[in-house]
Amino acid sequence: MKKAFFALLLVFWIAPTAFAAVDANQHFAYIQELYDRHDKKLYDYLITEIAQFSQIYPGSEHVAEAHYLAATLYEEMGREHEAFAAYLQILALHPNSTRYNNCKEAILRVVAKEGDLRERQAEINGKLNEAPATGKAADRYLNYLQFCRSLNISKLTGWLLAGGHNFLERYPSDPHIDAVLQLVADLHREHGDEHEAAAAYFKLEYLTPESDILPYARYQRATLLYEKLDEPDKAFALFTQIAQQHPETPFAAKALFLTGEIKEKKHKDYSLAIVQYRLAVDTYPEGEDAVEALWRIAELNIGRLDNYVAGIGTFLEIAEKHPNAPRAKDAVEEAASVYEKKLRDYENAAKSLALFAEKFPEDEKAPEHLFGAGDLMKNEQKDAAKAIAYYEQLITKYPDHRRAEKARDEIAKLREKMGEQN
Repeated sequence: MKKAFFALLLVFWIAPTAFAAVDANQHFAYIQELYDRHDKKLYDYLITEIAQFSQIYPGSEHVAEAHYLAATLYEEMGREHEAFAAYLQILALHPNSTRYNNCKEAILRVVAKEGDLRERQAEINGKLNEAPATGKAADRYLNYLQFCRSLNISKLTGWLLAGGHNFLERYPSDPHIDAVLQLVADLHREHGDEHEAAAAYFKLEYLTPESDILPYARYQRATLLYEKLDEPDKAFALFTQIAQQHPETPFAAKALFLTGEIKEKKHKDYSLAIVQYRLAVDTYPEGEDAVEALWRIAELNIGRLDNYVAGIGTFLEIAEKHPNAPRAKDAVEEAASVYEKKLRDYENAAKSLALFAEKFPEDEKAPEHLFGAGDLMKNEQKDAAKAIAYYEQLITKYPDHRRAEKARDEIAKLREKMGEQN
């Protein structure tokens, strides 16, 4: 079955080649006679014959009909996805074929049988409702490949890979060759062929160095090297190259961030990881990974380098520069926790808790943290005046909160104790 599949692919993808002169009409008549027998035992043989015919007579008036016969064989053999792609390709490459309407009807018939094709019914119908394709064959070919690709149907992967490679063979100087190289590389990556994908992205870099797709190809290859192929050194070099040579692209910020991640997770060089993360933050302060980079800097300083002050400062930097980030509140709480548990600096721990209430007054934790700040001053710092100040902030800002009444009680007790001491 696998052998037959690749043989039949040749019918549609094989590049035109000059062969010895043989009568095309006679050869096609032979194919037609075999086809009309509908002998399933001959399908594999017939597939090979159609492939040979298409290769020998690429300009024959019978090529479109031969392709149509091959498409019907796909359908008769129950290989609906190949049938769909084959019928659709006839519409693209043979728009003047007498089988044009037959192909449209066949496509609808095949789509009705397959769930993943039915899910793309609207897009397919839109394609079928378009006027017959015009323009250069290469452009029609590329449009066809890109449409099939856009359907995102995994069972078309083999067909599209064969088509992409054939395009590259037939039109090596086409101005859109980079788009086809990308299509082939993306398909390999999505299909789990990591080594082939990395090689295909490198081919795009190598053959089309001026392409606008180059930064994308480099980024995808670097990601594969890092995440799938266990080559962090090569990935680091390529991510660095992306950041340096393509700084305005959407890949540069992520590339810089990943240089830090490689230093952290692969090289275990935490000091250099911090340097790279900081470079990512300073170069792209509004990048989507800026907060994550700062968070990792803080965690590395605290957890790996025992540099608690630097870690706290970075946590507070998150709250200061990115107050609307989802982790901004957590960052302030982490700073307070490190002050309290690692440094036993209760005064600054209390200040951090109060900072939470200042920056995020609507958060449900704000009154709790003000109360906690008061408790730290009362129980750990033994500073009644500062404890009262925090409790009073709580009462003033959240007079109806359940902690407000408790704060009033604490203030009364502290003042009574202070009076006794006086």
